[in-house]
Parts: sequence; structure tokens; C-alpha cells
Amino acid sequence: MSFLSAVLLASILALGNPVNAQHQQNLSHQPNLSYQQTLHNQTVLLNNQKGILPLKDLSKQKIALLVPREGAFKEFIEQASRYAEVSTFTYANFEEHTKYYNQLIVLAEEGDISGRVSANLGDNLMAQILLAQSNRKSVVLALFAEGEQLANLGGLQVPILWNAKKGALEQRYAAMTLFGGLGATAKLAKTFSNNFQKGAGAQTEQIRLQYLADEKTSINISKLGKKIDAIAAEAIREQATPGAVVMVVKDGQVIFEKAYGTHTYAQKTQNSIHDIYDLASISKIMGTTPVVMRLTEDRVIALDSTMGNYLWQARTTNKKDIKLRTVLLHEAGFTPFIPFYKNLKAGDVQRHYAADHAVQLADSSFMRTNYYQEVMWPMMLQSPVKPIGEYVYSDISMYVMKEVAEQVTSKPMEEYVQEILYKPLGMKTAGYNPRQRFDRTQIVPTEQDTSFRKVLLAGYVHDQGAAMAGGVAGHAGLFSSANDLAIFGQLLLNRGEYGGMRIFKPETVDLFTSNQSKNSRRGLGFDRFDPNPKNEYPSKLANPSVYGHTGYTGTCIWIDPANQLIYIFLSNRVHPQVSTKLLNLNIRSRIQDAIYEELKVMPQAAAQQDYKKIHDNLVVVDGHNDVIIESILPGLDLSKRLSVGHTDIPRLQEGGVDVQVFAVWSDDKKFKKGAFAHANKQIDALEAMLAKNKDSMALARSTKDIEAIVASGKIAAVIGVEGGNMIESRIANLETLFNRGARYLTLTWNYNLPWASAAAIESSNSKASKGLSEHGKTLIRRMNTLGMLVDLSHAGEQTFYDVLAVSTKPILVSHSNAYALTPHYRNLKDAQLKALKENGGVIGVNFYSQFLDSGYSERVHRLYKKYAGKNAKTKLGITSKYLALPAVLRQQADAPLSSLIAHIDYLVKMVGVDHVAIGSDFDGIESSPQGLEDVSKFPILTKALLAHGYSVADLEKIMGQNFLRVLKENEI
Repeated sequence: MSFLSAVLLASILALGNPVNAQHQQNLSHQPNLSYQQTLHNQTVLLNNQKGILPLKDLSKQKIALLVPREGAFKEFIEQASRYAEVSTFTYANFEEHTKYYNQLIVLAEEGDISGRVSANLGDNLMAQILLAQSNRKSVVLALFAEGEQLANLGGLQVPILWNAKKGALEQRYAAMTLFGGLGATAKLAKTFSNNFQKGAGAQTEQIRLQYLADEKTSINISKLGKKIDAIAAEAIREQATPGAVVMVVKDGQVIFEKAYGTHTYAQKTQNSIHDIYDLASISKIMGTTPVVMRLTEDRVIALDSTMGNYLWQARTTNKKDIKLRTVLLHEAGFTPFIPFYKNLKAGDVQRHYAADHAVQLADSSFMRTNYYQEVMWPMMLQSPVKPIGEYVYSDISMYVMKEVAEQVTSKPMEEYVQEILYKPLGMKTAGYNPRQRFDRTQIVPTEQDTSFRKVLLAGYVHDQGAAMAGGVAGHAGLFSSANDLAIFGQLLLNRGEYGGMRIFKPETVDLFTSNQSKNSRRGLGFDRFDPNPKNEYPSKLANPSVYGHTGYTGTCIWIDPANQLIYIFLSNRVHPQVSTKLLNLNIRSRIQDAIYEELKVMPQAAAQQDYKKIHDNLVVVDGHNDVIIESILPGLDLSKRLSVGHTDIPRLQEGGVDVQVFAVWSDDKKFKKGAFAHANKQIDALEAMLAKNKDSMALARSTKDIEAIVASGKIAAVIGVEGGNMIESRIANLETLFNRGARYLTLTWNYNLPWASAAAIESSNSKASKGLSEHGKTLIRRMNTLGMLVDLSHAGEQTFYDVLAVSTKPILVSHSNAYALTPHYRNLKDAQLKALKENGGVIGVNFYSQFLDSGYSERVHRLYKKYAGKNAKTKLGITSKYLALPAVLRQQADAPLSSLIAHIDYLVKMVGVDHVAIGSDFDGIESSPQGLEDVSKFPILTKALLAHGYSVADLEKIMGQNFLRVLKENEI
């Protein structure tokens, strides 16, 4: 334990509770793993019984905003426009304006709904709303007025977004609530009418990006902004690019978004965050690859099928047997690049449109019709192929995948991707050939082409081959704003879900974005983090979870699941001519470095090298260990390194454990009587052990005790009682155990008590009683007043919710995992995790292989059967079979360390890094993850988490801070 740890511990203890169709199916009832909403949303959502809000599939919504007068509700309109295409009209001619719209958002302020006829209305506003409803239009009312105005709404049955004030912030909150950028959490503080009573207010989840950054974010936004400003200014000053847009999203919040410079060096048009850029090779991952992902999961195509299986013209070529998987990995042996424009002949391109020159390459540049089909595609099919398997980056790969996609969908790819992705998600600018949809001034120009098209390229794709393919190619051609890129990035971070819809299956996203090659860093279509630290790609501080792509025009998007981070950089570095200055100055990577620096992320190489030092500077708290029953009560000497069990003082010291919670446990069946006495006997044994080892360990009864003990270089011992059977239903016994030092009580073990039900029983016996009895609720209240943590590991699901309804303090789940990953009754379901987060509690990750890996039991059974042969005993349980195996086979049965990391990842994504801790269950389990054989191996967990991209600040919380926080918040 270092001095730094002691100082850190003092600050920890001062912490307070953090603020709390087949594909496009409605998922709004499910909390999203990637959103960490901490803003207090002031908007009250009323009348949402039908779940209309937040709005879902935007491809089905034609939205009109109705305002009382021109210029009103400017901030609401601007915010709503970030999510969807909206049209704004005044109340005048309400019916005529809204004729072709199916979703009406009526914005009203004081007086507009009072029942009088507004000067702007031909008829009463309320009557117009009712008529619109009768015409099968969906209507939402956003009201900014004193609460007494709600009484004027009578029986109006439309969703209402209510704010008492009409300030800019209230308008933005309301607009974000409408689309799910903020979840609705607020309730009416008083009663205004029979229809709008105190406590009314629907709860919704965040389902889209939030555009107001919370000051409590882990990044110092002001400091980050200054760093990015300086790097962007350097890029412009050195003429690496005339301008750029930078966007950073963390935990579903847009925490940084800024435009720099101008469209060109002529400086006539200032850059805007809404500008549309040529994405170049980002087209591969945001255009072609999502189409392939959809077709793969729908089993329309198979990655291990060949080109010849889908493309007739390929069947007579050297490419007929090439598998699509190798194509996506750039391992098909294709030629890297074919300069098609250099093969053009006189007359192939002319300056004006004609029926036989209908392919527009740029302003005043038209190519011969069908040139792609007649020349380019055959040239690609006939091009040479090198040995398959070697990584060679080639644009031909994505030309091929586009051809496959269009053959099996019978649709142009630009139409299909709009249909399945861009329109449902509200991506307004993403698409090909933007000049057909947007004014030229909205699109940032690229090169002043002097050799091919001989004109400034503004809204026409920079890549020559893509231009010759009609502006739509598999490898290039896509244009977008930063906002649409962020939506796509968040979809991937959410593993296929956005806007309350499931676009891709989680396993599809995982497959395509993870490393799929033995020969390169690549995923399927996606580029990824380079494991060679010398390359520092895409950033010297990036981690193995990072994936995305760069673009030749000076663009990039990098998605970091480990940090729930999206980084977007858009520029036109090829203006006025192609230059390498952006690359030479390393602008994109340096901005990404700055983001990671503010996240306090260490370089991968340094983190791996210094993990022991980092671990030593952490305050490590293990929230659950059964060594009392395993070794202390039997009289083993913990001062010496034991050959049995998981725990002794030398190994605790080696593992850097600063605070160890010792579980007091009595088997419900064995101690139906005398459990209280048995609990006291265990505490007696623990006290005797501590007395013998007073130079290395001491009992802590409070967080102040912990601080002092750890600062003195000793291990702080905390008592936790695992099983309410040991209080024998008596409050006096509870108080006695508390007075002896017990600081949490696990309500049940694996059997029901008269006052609480256990998970093991609730999950297996539908007739057994469930939840807390009245006496159980009394016990919870007494624990709150004592300052004793309520531990809900082992508790039944109904008991879990009953406790949360009663407890006024944050709860603990000392040693459990995620049910979604390993469906075992001892693990918590997603809804429970969400409730735990709202309570401010903490879940400690359990190291037991069976709770981490669903395949553990099957492996044990298989290995035991093979090992025991004819002597196998069929009635042995999983524990006995495991212990019957020799050490080498036990290790094969143990869960991989990656399974523990996966559970930590899932929990962090679900509840946030402030609510995850460690509860190893050492000496209460027979099998732990490979590499974590006992308490001495905790540094290995730190090393693994660092390698996985967790920052030191994250580790401080997970390894100790979070447990200490809830302990302190329960103290009296």
C-alpha cells in the first residue's frame, strides 16, 4: 500500500452518491447498455400510457412542428432538427399545413390553451388538436406554462411534455425527451386537476444521443476543448486542411462538437457542425458493410460462400472460388488499386449532359453511359489474383460486395441502405450523390481537380473510380455530417440498437467489428486497433476494443466500446490539391490522444509494463471471502502461506488487498437451530486470528477505521454476514452482530426464511412464498438506522424489489454477475441492474466459474467422465466432480479470464462504472477464472482490465472506491 493510495482513500471516503418488425422492433422498454444519463431532466411527460414517446421508427414519421408565431420556440426546433427531418408552421392554417404530416408536435405557451381563441387561430387550438386526432394523426403537446394551465387540458388524450418555464434549456430538454435523447424522470410536484395529480409523470429511457453534456462527465470538457482547438488551429495554419469538424460522444452524450476554419482557403464560407463531407473510405463501414451485415444475419448471403455463388460473371474468372469472408478481410489477393480514369479514351467524357453521356462526374463533366458495366467491372473481374490469405488492402473488395448486395436485394445499394439504416435512424444527410438532395453550399468541397474532371469537386465524390461508377461504389461515394456519423457510431456501441429499434443483432455487430484475421488487425469490413505499439494506431492511447475507419479525404470515425466513446474527425485535407500534411502532422491521432488523456487513459504498453505499480496504488477492496469457514474456524494459521484454500495473509499482501470482507456463513439446513451462536463463534475465531496478526491486519467498524488501518500499512478486515438465518428472525440478534462489527447482512442464502425468499427457491418453486414479509421490511428499516448494508446477493427477485421499495440507503449485491451473459439464478437480470443503478447501489463481481461461463458445468461433466471412465459416479454434483479432477484438468474446466472481463464490461455498460465492484467469493468456490487462482492474483485482474482499455480512474472505482462509497453512505 503506497502513500498515494492512502491519500486517494481519504478522497474516496468523501465521495457522495452519483446522480442517479423483425429487425426494427420496438425496444423502448429495455434499458440501453451504452447510455449513462446523469442530467436531471426537468420535463414532465404526461399521458404516455400508449408509449408513443419517445418517437421510434423515424422512417414512418412525417413530422410537423406547430408554433404560435414565426420565430417562437427556436431552441426546441433546433434541437428537434438534430434527430429528424421536421417542418415548422404557425397555428394559422393549421389544417392545411398539416395535411400531409402524420406526427404533429404542437408547441404552446401561456394562454395558447386557455380556451380562448388565439389571434393566430381560426379556431380553438384544442379543437384543432382533437380534429387532427380524429383524422388519424398522432399529436403531442409540448406545453411551457404554469402548472395551473394543465387544468385547461381536460380530457385531452395526447402525450404532453410539460415545463413550467420556456427557457432555452427547458425547450432543449423537451425536444430531447420527445425523441429519447433524454429519458423522462420528472414528476408533478403538486396536483393541478383530477387528470394531473401530484406524482404523475411517465418514465422513459434514453434511446438516442443526448446533446447536452453533463458537467459530471469523467472528461474535463473545457480542458479538452482547449487541446483540440490548438491542434485544429495548427492544422489550418499549416494548411493541412482549410477546416474541420470534431465530435466526441461519451456514454451517449455529445460532450464536444465544434467546427473549425472555412470550406476553402478563400475563406468565404465558415465551417458548420452541420456541413456535409465526403467520407471517402468510411463508406466501406457505413455504406457497404452494414448492408452485408443485414444480408448475413438474414441468411440471404453466407460469408463462406464464394463470389461465383452470387455473381454469374465471376464464374468464368479467377475469382469464382473466392469466399466473401476473405473479400471483407482484404485477403482475397485482389489488386490494391486500378486507376480507371487513366484508361479513358477520347469522347468518353464531355462537358455537357447527353443520353449517351449520362453519368455525371462533377459540374460540367459527364461520362459515357454504362462505362462502369462495360469497362470497369469486367476489368476488375479479369484482374490478376495473388495467393489468398495475405492481407492486401484493396478497393476492389468493396466493389465486389456492392455487386453481391445488389444482385441479392434487387435494389441499388444507395436505396437499400437508406431503407434499412439511414431513414429509420433519422440520419438526414448520409447518402450518395448529395447534390441531388442538398444545396451545394451545405457540402464541403474537396479537390480542385486539374487532371481528370478539371473542376472544383463540390458534392461529387472525390474518388475517381467511385465517380465513374455513378457516385455509388462499395469503397467510396458516401457523404455525411458528423451528426449522422455519430448516430451510426452509437448504433454500433449499442450493439445494433438505436432509437428504440433493433437494427442488427448484437452478435452480428460483434462478429463484424471484432478481429477476424490471423494475418491482420482487421474485422469484417472494419479497421481496428493495431496491437503493435510502435504503430500507435489509431492513437497511442487506444485499446484493443477500438474499431472504425479512416477516409482518404481526411476523415475518421473510431468507436471505443471499452470507454463507451465515439471520436469523429471530418476534413477536406485534399483541398485544393492532395497533401500529406494532415498525415505528417498526425492531426487525427493527436486529437484522439487528447481525448484519451482527459479520460486519464495510459498508453497500452506503459499500462502493461506498470500494471503492478498501478495496482499497488489502488485501494483494493474484496467484498466477499469465505476464508473464515474454510480456514480460520478450523484453526489454520493464516500468517503462513497455506497449501490449501485461496486465502492467507501472505497471499493477501502479495495480491495488494487493502480491505478484505470476511463472510460469516452458516448452512441453513445444518444450523436450523443455533445459527446465531455459530455466527458468533466465527466472529470469535476471526477476532482471535486478528489478535495473533495485529501487525498486519485489524478489524474495521467504519470507513474512518478503514482509512486509518490502510494508511498504517495494514489490511482492514470487515465483517459481512452471509445469510439472514443467523439472526434467527430477531432484531436483537441483528443488533448484536452489528455491534460485533458486521457491516452487511446478506438477507438469504439458498433457502427461504420466514421473512425473505431466496433466489434458489424463487427460481425453482413457483408455489413458495416470495418477497419480504412485514417483519422483513421492519428488519430492512432497522438495518438502515443501524448503518448496516443490505446485501441482496442470493436474494430472490421479488425480495430484491421489495427491499428497494423499503430501503432508504444504497444497497449492495456483494458477489453476483450478469444474468444476460450467464443465466443462473445467482446473477442479476437487466431490470434488476437498472434498479440497482437508480438506487445508487453497487454489484460486486463474483469469480465463480459457474456464474461466469455457461459452459463450465458441461466441461466439468465431460472432463470428469473422460477421467473417471468406468469408475465415474453419476450422482456426483458439479463441485464433487470438479474436485475429483487432477489439477491440469481442473484448469481446463475453469472459466477463461475473458469471461470475467466480459461480465465487468456488461455491468459497466449497464449500470455505469460507479456501480461495479469486486466480490470474489474466494474460499467459497471451487473454481475461479484461469489466472486468478487465489487472492495473490488480483494484480492479474488489474493488468487484464488495463489491457482491455479501462482507465486508471475506472480501476480506482471498480477495485475499491465504489464499495467504500456505499459503505460510507450507509453509515449513521
